[in-house]
Amino acid sequence: MAENGEKGKLLSPALMGFLRRRAMEVCGLLLILAGGALTAMLFSPGRLDPSWSAFSPGPVNNWFGPVGAAIAGGLRTSLGAASFFATLLPLGWGYRLLRKQEIGQRVARLFLAPVALLLLASGIYGLSGGAGSAAGGAAGVVLLGLTMPHVPPVPSVLGLGMAHYLGAGYALLGLMLWSWSATLSRRQWALLVMPVRMLARLVGGVLRPRRAEAEDGGEDAPALELTETSEPVAEAGKAVAKKRPRKAAGKKKRQEPTIIDTGGDTAGRLLRPPVRGGLISVVTASSAYRLRSC
Repeated sequence: MAENGEKGKLLSPALMGFLRRRAMEVCGLLLILAGGALTAMLFSPGRLDPSWSAFSPGPVNNWFGPVGAAIAGGLRTSLGAASFFATLLPLGWGYRLLRKQEIGQRVARLFLAPVALLLLASGIYGLSGGAGSAAGGAAGVVLLGLTMPHVPPVPSVLGLGMAHYLGAGYALLGLMLWSWSATLSRRQWALLVMPVRMLARLVGGVLRPRRAEAEDGGEDAPALELTETSEPVAEAGKAVAKKRPRKAAGKKKRQEPTIIDTGGDTAGRLLRPPVRGGLISVVTASSAYRLRSC
């Protein structure tokens, strides 16, 4: 009986596994091609091409002709800027299948993918400020318009109103659901965010020198004002006295007082040494002569 069961199978388990892997690779490649085609339709020139959502007498400039213009126009009208995330969904699935990796919970991912796109459209519309913006498409306008009346008013901070707060919440929730629906891993998410980080670094490198120049200009002005006056300012009417340098005190020669006897001569004089040192006073001629005779 076992031999009859084995003979009844046309394909062996090894051959079944081989064919299954090849089928996954083909499906992944087709999904990647579809995602690339959607991205090219969306970013090709001709935003005002005639389509079911726009009328224009000019020619079609889309790379995929009228079909591409119709698909791109429908995505822009319904989702706005969130249509870019719609083109990445088949790319994520195709990459996963091309690497022969199983996709778990496929039905739940397919069901939550449109919900994530609606939330992203509403988030982009709210972050743009609303009030006639086309960033979120028709879906963003409808969803945010239905939510606004049921939310209590919140005071505005730095020009950010209720639309911005709701938009931030919708965008965060939409990104979480979209990343799970697109089967993105942490490495793939890092690769997806890398262009945004590079753009942020580029903008920061451009703005950093300007900010440094502005700070340097603000610091130079007070320095010039402080160095204008070099003389010290007197406090409360007190004059600033300049210290005079002290002279080195020299040694004074000590000189004893000398009393000269004039011998009753009115011409004679009593001589004293000078107070501040110096040579002894010269005796008059008559007094000197008498001193010699004595």
